[in-house]
Amino acid sequence: MTALAGLALGIVIGFLLGGTGPRRELAAAQAEIRELESALDEAGPRRGLRSPVPGLDRILSQGTEHPSAAVAPSPEREARDAGVSDGAPVADEGWRDDPYLAFERAASVQRVRSVQSRAALGEQAELSESELAEVDDAIAEMNEQLVGYGEELMFLALDGREPPPGDLLGITHDVTGILHRAQQRLETVLGERATQIDAEARRIWNYVDLDRLEPAARAAMERGR
Repeated sequence: MTALAGLALGIVIGFLLGGTGPRRELAAAQAEIRELESALDEAGPRRGLRSPVPGLDRILSQGTEHPSAAVAPSPEREARDAGVSDGAPVADEGWRDDPYLAFERAASVQRVRSVQSRAALGEQAELSESELAEVDDAIAEMNEQLVGYGEELMFLALDGREPPPGDLLGITHDVTGILHRAQQRLETVLGERATQIDAEARRIWNYVDLDRLEPAARAAMERGR
């Protein structure tokens, strides 16, 4: 598990055990994430998954961090994301040669980030049950629509070469449209309360379900062989 995944794991465990509230947890997490990202940039360029779509590039590149950011195994690691996932632990070695491991690492971080961001969103905005249901519906619709573009998105992320302009503009237009509509629905629910919520909890790409793109990732890897 990467340092970012371990950090996010600790946040969720602390929240579930009744520790510091989501606002303080999120602020502390983002400060440490920024420090890690800065260290990674100094360590050298990261390789692997990349996306031309804003937001998606960030969450996919979480699987291709430099090994210097890795953390030592811990008891929490065995629980894999505090029970958010039911899969086997992701190996720390081999990610540079296996793009699927990189995808799994990114999905692991994203899985915890989504849970933690939703908790912060609900608490800070004091959402009612109906409002939270509307947010969940917007997220579910976004993820359902993204599945239709999954293989192309994953192929672009894995290929490493710039596609023809028409193809690139076409998929980025469609996918950013999906993200934009979901972001608008989220902001409509939040209204004036949006200014009181941490930026990370408001970013719609933090709710992208990479697990739903796992079949597409496998298909894209087969296609690229």
